[in-house]
Order: sequence, then structure tokens, then C-alpha cells
Amino acid sequence: MEEERDNNKVKLLVVDDSLLIHKLIKKAVESEGYEVCATAINGKQAVELYEQHKPDIVTMDITMPVMGGIEATRKIRELNPDANIVFFGSAIDRHVLEQASELGIKYYMDKPFEKEKVLNILHSALMGQTYKVEPKQEDKREVNNIINPFFHALEEVMDYMVNIQGKVELIDSSPESQIEGGYSTVLGFIGKINGWIVLYMSKETACVIAERVNRETYEDKEDSFIGYSIQELGNIICGAAVKKINNTEKNLNLRLTPPGLFKGHSVSLLGGYANDRYNGVFETEFGNINMSVIFE
Repeated sequence: MEEERDNNKVKLLVVDDSLLIHKLIKKAVESEGYEVCATAINGKQAVELYEQHKPDIVTMDITMPVMGGIEATRKIRELNPDANIVFFGSAIDRHVLEQASELGIKYYMDKPFEKEKVLNILHSALMGQTYKVEPKQEDKREVNNIINPFFHALEEVMDYMVNIQGKVELIDSSPESQIEGGYSTVLGFIGKINGWIVLYMSKETACVIAERVNRETYEDKEDSFIGYSIQELGNIICGAAVKKINNTEKNLNLRLTPPGLFKGHSVSLLGGYANDRYNGVFETEFGNINMSVIFE
């Protein structure tokens, strides 16, 4: 028999294609008067679960398979014009904000996020209060082209989420590369230019990162949340970079495709020319984190 719900708790529907984000939001809010009544991994599920659970508030990812957050928001608003929805995304740029405004969405938050900010924005949305999102100061030197923002985002996210400071070192690339590693996540970007980003590292390095991000110890080095953590890390890094690029290079209109995760002993990067591939290495005491930005 299902446990009786606490009527004093605020019911929250978490919509994100990352199970890691489900977990992090749940950890952040459930001791603070919120109950995650359901989670969805795409917009279609979100609409169905909204109708079923009638939550007080929804956190909505933007880029998801099957149905994205914008379309899901439209459909939920058809069910309930007053639905309380907060956009939680990794690439909330001016184009997304324009669509949000058309839909009447006033609240949004970029990934990665802090517990205090999550609680503040949820409270503001519930109370109908103004919540001012302070824009990050953009370093104009980093956005003169579309390469540096990806590597700069890797540095920022490692500092913010893993508590490691460092710089990415650019290395030479070749038309075909064989990478020894355990986990690789791949994201595509489309718009006026197309390409993809590959983030890859050893199993040992991935395990340490996952433990630091989740503040947990994984005795089982095959735990699925290690992979989920690396996949979401790549999603957050690339989302931050694409947002910076779109806000500076206003004619590119880049969009990310959902991330894919690969696990194995090695990864081959095929296709393209050396001049169209940019490789960087972020060194840590527990192994290297590698990133390649590749253009079609």
C-alpha cells in the first residue's frame, strides 16, 4: 500500500532526461517542504504525469528526446493555463527566453545549480514573487570564436561541480584518433554550423568525478550513476558553452542534441579533417578529462 502523502508538502514534478538531475533536485528539495511526486525523462511523459498527479510546480528541462520542454509546456498549459512551470536547462539563451516569454514562463535557472538558488526560485514561483537571475559576466576574449567557450565551460564546471581548478591544454589532433578510455559522452550541435562534442575519460577518473558530484562513494565501479553523471556533466558543459556562443554570435542559433553515453575500453574519432577538430585536456590528480570539438 502506498504511503499516505503529507498534505503540507508542495508536490513537484521533475522533468529532465538525466536521471542524475532527478536525483540532485530530489536531494535539494525533499527536506525543505517539497515532495517529488513524479519524474519524467521527456516532454510526453511530463504531460501525462502532470495530468495524473496535478503537481503544484514543475521543473522543466528544455532539450529532451521524444518531446522537448517548450512543446511540453504548451501542452501542459492547455491542460491548465495557470500551471506553475520553471525552466531548468543547460542552454537557456535569448532564443529560449523569447519562447518562454511567449508561453508566460517567468522563472528559469541554468545548470549547474546550487541548492539555495533552487529553493529560492521554486519559492518565488510558488509565491508569484519577482526572482532576478543575475547574468554572468561574459569574458569577451572567450567568445571571439566558437571554440574557446567549450573549453572554458569545462574549466568552470569542473571548478563549480567537482571543486577542481585548472586550465584546459589544447593538443594537436589527427584525422583519426584512438582514445583509451572508459566513458565517453557525445552531443551534437546544429544551427548555422553543425558538429559534435566528445567528452571522454577513464573508468577510474569517471568514478571519482561521479563521487564528487553526487557526494557518494561507489563501491561498485560499474554503478550506472557513474555513467549518468558523466553524461550530464557533458550536457551541462556544452549547454553553458552554446548559451555563451548564442548570446554573442547572434546569427548562429545553435542547439544541442540529447547526449549519448558510450562505455568501453577505447573510442575512435573518425571523419573530418584535423583543421576541423580541436582537442583539449584538463589534467587532474586522478586522471585526464578529454574534450574534442569537431565540425562537419
